[in-house]
Amino acid sequence: MRTIPRGSKKMLQVKDEFTQVKVYDASSGEMIPADADRAWNDLATHDRARLVESSDANTYMIRVHSSLFYRLRRPSA
Repeated sequence: MRTIPRGSKKMLQVKDEFTQVKVYDASSGEMIPADADRAWNDLATHDRARLVESSDANTYMIRVHSSLFYRLRRPSA
């Protein structure tokens, strides 16, 4: 897993391509659909938040803290 630097071309590419977003719901323990703008806003406004690439580069995660994270995927065709 690799952290993608803020403001990099790679981050902008991920933002454009990986638009299917789910957020972890702590009350149910499941991933539920989420608003992409909220995920990117959380990344921009939380100093410790990180955009992380999965090992196979098919999924990215915005990790805000241990109980708040988003999973980003390409929309299915």
